[in-house]
Amino acid sequence: TDEGVFQEGTEIKIEVIEKEHTEFEKVKTALKEVGSNFVAYDVSAIRDNVVVQPNGTVTVSFKIPEGFGKNVAVFYISDDGISENLESAISEDGKSISATLSHFSSYAVVELDAADTETNVDNATDENSSNTLWIIIAIVAVIIIAGVIIAIIFIKKKQIHLH
Repeated sequence: TDEGVFQEGTEIKIEVIEKEHTEFEKVKTALKEVGSNFVAYDVSAIRDNVVVQPNGTVTVSFKIPEGFGKNVAVFYISDDGISENLESAISEDGKSISATLSHFSSYAVVELDAADTETNVDNATDENSSNTLWIIIAIVAVIIIAGVIIAIIFIKKKQIHLH
């Protein structure tokens, strides 16, 4: 953090939101369109036994869980259960991901489902299918033309033999 973001004596806590915690279902629901593989965190700051918010921005690094692929992001989970993908950066060693937070709340490190990339793949597949269809039509046309030419040559040879 920059100087002045927190008053002296403020304690920052980052706790994993376990499956048994009521907040876990809210996070799971908020991320259902994004990814089912995630670790949720409650990020808070406490000073004199009172929860406080930063007066500025704080860069927080989260450990990327073992087994997560490279397609990972940090999401903010609002109190009303909406998820927001935050700009984040994965460390050079690939073991942590950091995001700059302006307020403390629930956050999650999410292994993104391939849904987004599948959509792109589906579009590419549709384009490829369209191209493939045109290629097949062209091949069939060439075969038909070749068949007609062969038939004409065959008929002409028969006519020559008949005379």
